[in-house]
Parts: sequence; C-alpha cells; structure tokens
Amino acid sequence: MGGILALIWIPAVRLPRPVVRVVTPLAAASLFIYLTHFLVYPPIRDAGHPWPALVASLAVGVCVWWLWERGAGIARRVAARGGDADPARG
Repeated sequence: MGGILALIWIPAVRLPRPVVRVVTPLAAASLFIYLTHFLVYPPIRDAGHPWPALVASLAVGVCVWWLWERGAGIARRVAARGGDADPARG
C-alpha cells in the first residue's frame, strides 16, 4: 500500500548520476527483460547459480531491447525515405 501511495504522491525521485546510468536502461528494457527471462533464468538457476541467472536475465533483456531499438531506428529511416528498401531501384 505504501508503494502505491508513493507512486501517486511522489512525482520524481532524485538519484545519483552513476545509479541513473544503470537504472535507466533497465527501466527502458523492462518489457524485454520480462519477455525473455523465462528462457534464461530457469536453466541457470536450476544449475545452482541463482545470482548469475539474475544477471544473465537482465543482460539478455537489455540486449534484446537494444537490438529492437536499433531495428526500429532502421525501419524509421527506411520509412522516411519513402519505404524504398532497395537503393538500386532509385
């Protein structure tokens, strides 16, 4: 209950700059972390390594997010050129 009230009443939380560098990509990649963790976490955890499983889950999610963002940027540039993906045609 306290967490929900904090979300409602606290508009922003100030963090030290080094923490922001870590938290920002994790927050941006949170959907991809959620979507990929079930493929990464269980096998490593079941091998007896829960902390490396957590780190690997976060790393894979961030990598997938990064790839998605790069692909979206390429798609936007292609669409801005008029959708012509084949530069040889003109």
